[in-house]
Amino acid sequence: MSSQVSSQAVLEALTTSSSSCSPHGYYNADNEVKVEMTENDDKVSTEIQESGSTQDDISGSSSDEDEEPRSNTEIIVTSNSLVDAEFARLESDFLTAVEEKKMLEERIAMNRARRAIQRERIRYQNLLVDKQIEVLIDRAEDEVHQRLDEIRRIRRDLRGADGWKRRDILKQLQRKAERSIRFRSDRVKKIVRRH
Repeated sequence: MSSQVSSQAVLEALTTSSSSCSPHGYYNADNEVKVEMTENDDKVSTEIQESGSTQDDISGSSSDEDEEPRSNTEIIVTSNSLVDAEFARLESDFLTAVEEKKMLEERIAMNRARRAIQRERIRYQNLLVDKQIEVLIDRAEDEVHQRLDEIRRIRRDLRGADGWKRRDILKQLQRKAERSIRFRSDRVKKIVRRH
């Protein structure tokens, strides 16, 4: 008779016993179930034993199937792995931040250099403009002096000139004025084209 059938027989014997009796079940040498009923017994003891088997084996205990608890060494190794992974991530973030900082500093330095070059270029252009203005002022002063000399000469010529002479002087002055106007206009156009 198998252990499952024997266990079922023991349970049936327990349920059909009187209320004043307590069952005691066990296997004999022939592997047969023996049930004893004892009166006035407060404890129910069911001892089912097989050769090479225990109660835990018969009841289908899953102690062998349960996962063994993790040892302290495994926990420490796992914790160290997590710490190493976090440290690697932080180190990567730090290196990335350092590279970004370096690139930002280089960009700032380039912008400063560009602004310095632009300021120098503006200063040079201003110097050129100032020089050109000085040259034009000098030329204007020379022209003014020349005109004053011409005016004085014309006045001297007009004092003793007759009608024809006066008309010739007037035509000469008109031609000079036209040439001067054209010359100034061309020079102004050249300056405007340069800038």
